Amino acid sequence: MSLTNATSEIAAHPGKNSVTHATDRAAQAADVDRKLRFYGVIEAFRAGKLPDNQQIDETLKYVNSNSPVNVAELSPDGQKLISDSRDIIETARLIVKDKNADELFQNFIWHTTETDFSKAKVDTDAAAPITKDDAKKDGRQAISNLRTLLTLVLTNSEARKLLSDIQIIGRDLFARGAIKAGEKARPTHEQLAQVDDAAPSDNFASSTGPVGTTATPQVGGTVGGRQVTHDPKTGNTIITHPDGTTQTAGAVGQDAKATAQAHIDETKAAMAAENPDGTKRTFKERIVAGYNSVTDRIPDERKDQAHEHVERAKNFIRDEFPEDRRDQFIYRLKKVIVECQKHQDYVQALTWFLDTFETYISHGKNLSSNTSGQASDVLQDPSLRQASTELRTLLERFANGRSMEGIEDASRALWEDAQKDEGLRNWFRDFDDFIRKTLLEAGYVLSPQCTRRWDELTESGRTYFTDKYKGHMDNLFDALGAWFKAWSDDPLLKRFSADWKRLTKDLLFDADGNLTFKPQLWGDIRRVILPAVIEKVGYIPIPRIEYTDNTLDLVIENLTLQGQNLFPNIISMEAHNFFQFSPYKAIADKNHHNFTFTFSQIQADMRDVAFYFNKKNGFPKIKDSGLAD
Repeated sequence: MSLTNATSEIAAHPGKNSVTHATDRAAQAADVDRKLRFYGVIEAFRAGKLPDNQQIDETLKYVNSNSPVNVAELSPDGQKLISDSRDIIETARLIVKDKNADELFQNFIWHTTETDFSKAKVDTDAAAPITKDDAKKDGRQAISNLRTLLTLVLTNSEARKLLSDIQIIGRDLFARGAIKAGEKARPTHEQLAQVDDAAPSDNFASSTGPVGTTATPQVGGTVGGRQVTHDPKTGNTIITHPDGTTQTAGAVGQDAKATAQAHIDETKAAMAAENPDGTKRTFKERIVAGYNSVTDRIPDERKDQAHEHVERAKNFIRDEFPEDRRDQFIYRLKKVIVECQKHQDYVQALTWFLDTFETYISHGKNLSSNTSGQASDVLQDPSLRQASTELRTLLERFANGRSMEGIEDASRALWEDAQKDEGLRNWFRDFDDFIRKTLLEAGYVLSPQCTRRWDELTESGRTYFTDKYKGHMDNLFDALGAWFKAWSDDPLLKRFSADWKRLTKDLLFDADGNLTFKPQLWGDIRRVILPAVIEKVGYIPIPRIEYTDNTLDLVIENLTLQGQNLFPNIISMEAHNFFQFSPYKAIADKNHHNFTFTFSQIQADMRDVAFYFNKKNGFPKIKDSGLAD
């Protein structure tokens, strides 16, 4: 079956037998060959094959020097974004070249695949293993039981009413806030009466007063009680102090720099005075000291204003969500659990989850107790030891050369604490019993014993997590904080971060740092970038399709689609919004929102599609094969 060749046409109402891009057989063959080689690269990645540094470097250089769009057609903002993107790619290339100079990452992947983990196999009777089939079966059962639990909770009338009430309260809070904001933003009648009045003719505002068309207006204003005047012709900025003295902006900047340096020296001296013996403060103490240092610099007037806003917000929430309502919501949540406990499906599903979890934990303990020797053999494997060294070296390079020994020592101390402390293990066992009893024993969650037991577990747990192991926890946080700070101090990573910040600023913010919409960029995306990217997609080969059942055999191959034809030429959106809200509870809030998206002119032009079909039942029985357009 053959059709006449399609024609290329882009129009609101294209003619018959026309598509956005008609098939070019020579271009299609070349592009399909490129796509198949690209699929081969993907398969190589899936097989664990990685490119070397030279291939990565050449690829990034090619991407950086060959833009998919014509930069000359872009607006100045669009060209700036392309420049920012090229900076990011170049910095990424330098990171690979510097941090992965001897291909540590590729070697790490290779050595992990070469590790012999068969040395870790143990006696199956001793370890009581969970087989692969059992794990798959448990996974399917977990999905089924999770679906059952979610269905029971979401179909429970109390749970549905609770969600509805939360939504109503949220809408009420939003409506009240919107009304207050609207009243505050509303202009006065006098301001509205002046919107049609014209301003004085030939009048320019200047810091010295209105000027005519012959004088140069000067920009000025009051900053911190000082008068600032800028002459656009000469570029001079004069600052007049309250005592009448004047300075240039450059002199004020030098004074500010000297004052800042004096403040830094003063702060260092104060820190040394607070810690004369040089003892190391804990992570929490440093956070508190930093917070106090920042808040001490804030004027009392600003502190009072911030405190007033916080208190006003708390009072607003407290008035709309009082304590008795919060207690009622908690009670209703417990009521949902009690009602679900009466359902047999809930008991079966949750019991399965808890039992299976304990089974896997128990298996892990048995496995660890029976495999210490085998695990030691694996850890001594040369490939794994080499891979561990390579990964550690790579991470330390990204941390500006800082060692990870501090983190390892702190983590090892916490692990030894957990292994030696019988009380901590008992606490976890008691907590497991409490969770099982709360979720499974009917009515227990509503009893005072449940609340009392929760308070006891919380208090006893605080002994371990905030008191007993406080020093070791602080050491770990200190080591982690210092190591991650080294990441932020790395020159290349700082440059990479600055590149992304510059891209984000040029994309979303104006020169003053205010979030703004840039119509020129949106025009670039719609008119230049998107069409160019769609064109670069080219032809897309579809794998062979086979289908068979008792009535039909079907085979289709040599399917090739075109990116420009697949993407809709016209995208339209229709929206209908209705809002009704009132400050009075007697009047119900209403809102309706309808959105309709329409995608038009999605096309296809396929040539030489090979097909075979065999209709095996019914009348008539048909079998055919061939090529079709």
